[in-house]
Amino acid sequence: MIKQNAKVLYFFLLLTFPFYHYAQSPGGVSGLKNWFNAGTYNPSQVFWYNSVSGGVTALGIYSPSNVTYSHSNSNWNYNTTFNFDGSGGFTRSVNHAQEIFGNYEGTMIVIARTETSNNSGLCGYYADIRTSGREYVAFTKENSYYYSSGTLNNPPSGATSYFTGNYNSLGSKPDIRTIQFKTTKTGNNYGTIGDIFGIAGWNGYYGSGNGTGGRLLNIGQISSSYNYDGNFSIGEITDNAKFEGSIAEVITFSKFLSKYERNKVESYLAIKYGVTLHSSFDYLSSNGTVIWEGSSTHPNDIIGIGKDSNSDLLQKQSHSLDDSIRVYLNSLQLTNKSNTGNFINDKSFIVLAHNNNPQSATINSASNLPTGSGLYSMIERNWKIKNTNMITKFHIDIKLPSSANLSNINPLDLRLLIDDDGDFSNGGTQSFASGGSSGLTINYSAGIITLKDINTNHIPVNATKYFTIGSVSGMTPLPVKLTDFNYNCIKGRTIIEWTTASESNNDYFTVEKSTEGNTYDVIKKIEGKGNTSSETHYSIVDETKNFGTTYYRLSQTDFDGKKKVLETITSNCNDEKIIQIYPNPTSDDVYLALNSNVNHVEVQIYNLLGQPIKQEIVTSSRWLQLPNQNGIYLLKYNYNNEQFIEKIIKT
Repeated sequence: MIKQNAKVLYFFLLLTFPFYHYAQSPGGVSGLKNWFNAGTYNPSQVFWYNSVSGGVTALGIYSPSNVTYSHSNSNWNYNTTFNFDGSGGFTRSVNHAQEIFGNYEGTMIVIARTETSNNSGLCGYYADIRTSGREYVAFTKENSYYYSSGTLNNPPSGATSYFTGNYNSLGSKPDIRTIQFKTTKTGNNYGTIGDIFGIAGWNGYYGSGNGTGGRLLNIGQISSSYNYDGNFSIGEITDNAKFEGSIAEVITFSKFLSKYERNKVESYLAIKYGVTLHSSFDYLSSNGTVIWEGSSTHPNDIIGIGKDSNSDLLQKQSHSLDDSIRVYLNSLQLTNKSNTGNFINDKSFIVLAHNNNPQSATINSASNLPTGSGLYSMIERNWKIKNTNMITKFHIDIKLPSSANLSNINPLDLRLLIDDDGDFSNGGTQSFASGGSSGLTINYSAGIITLKDINTNHIPVNATKYFTIGSVSGMTPLPVKLTDFNYNCIKGRTIIEWTTASESNNDYFTVEKSTEGNTYDVIKKIEGKGNTSSETHYSIVDETKNFGTTYYRLSQTDFDGKKKVLETITSNCNDEKIIQIYPNPTSDDVYLALNSNVNHVEVQIYNLLGQPIKQEIVTSSRWLQLPNQNGIYLLKYNYNNEQFIEKIIKT
């Protein structure tokens, strides 16, 4: 009776809330059954409505306190999501699997981000039909499941059909997951094939089952006497698995998608949420146009903006997960929805990715400067960029690393370099300055270079180009890369060495030393090269013998007096010490132990007046008796024609 009353209340509430219907489909793919999109959710309502008719009308919130609606999240490319705390999500009962999938076949796709290692049920369909069997199609944190057992209207004899796939999805990036199945019948035998896919590529998983009578995944034919409904849930699976993380969209189709159809759906999700698909994948618009060719040279941080009405896609701003690059219309906002920019053309896209080289000026980039360009330096990282049907102006932000002398950058010295093939040394490179006839403006503020009003003069319609940033002045320093900072121990002394790939406005280096890692003393200052794009090696010798852990800190000071710490290393030259003395200080005698590379040493003990007290030969190790009187004693010895003096304190 309680369950029946709950159903009456549910359908009463359903009639009091609007139903939203859209003609669009993710990727423009037909057969859409359910589309639960966080971007269409109305926070004032307790239901999450399906964007299409013919499937599950709406999902109710199990407990509103369990679910947080987020208008924007840096991990979700400025788009909305639902955040689940691990204690429940959206769910409703369904009368049969056909509310979720089609007859005998279906596809479910989810984009989610798992935030803990706890057992988590992302979403899915689940039904336990007691003696008739069970069936479910579901995602958990680490797995995807298809399972169907029993002949549903002829228990208990029957068959089991299942397949599973594993994920390792814990992390900061959203993950696109796909599971699909298709059941066929030959006579009285049933067989099921299935596929499971992830963003790193796809793998096929296959299972099969057979039986007499019944229909796999057709819960609608179960006798009503069982009085048991299946459930469709997001943020949990009714098998007591609750999700802890974020979900943006759950999509189901009434058919087994082809690779081409699946590619279009995943391309829609990837552009919208800033997900990088496998490097071999092409990105497709809803009409099948290739908007990004898979690239082995530029597979990193693929992001894009675009409008595709068939997919209900209107992504006006995007950024890489580390926020090192952004692309956007109009002006950057906290949310994609708040951006007031507009695309002139439908099905227009800008997509870009980088080669993962250093985002700094290096020896390699200096050797590849365009001939006759007048450039002083160039960032080694470059980006591949593709324009598809795009005539709207757009902007790009590039965030410089902290190694740059950020206060000295003059945007008038910077150049946008655009190349035909990604090799900036072989010709085909255009150089654009701020304020020129091309319409480009280059701004700089707080470590961010903004390329404003990029247009078809720079990236023509339907063209693929490569771009990076250069500078025509040594006084406008692009980031300097410290390629090496290390030490060597020689006879207790420490040799400090470092190498720079290039230097800009560099007055001098300072090497400092500490025995505990907090308070540092200056060892030496070394004059820098000012401005150079050539590799430079430096070294100094710390003449003090250091035994044990020592910290060395390298900093760089500009001509304007601004200092920046570059790196800190630790050294340990214990192995170089000829004799280890312990305990020291001591209240009695001391123990002497030779370095394993030393056979024997003759030692002499003196008091502070320089008077000899005793002389001993040490082989391997031995105790050394000290005078009864407390005080400071000196232990002297010679090794390899060098004299060493160690201080011993007796208390």
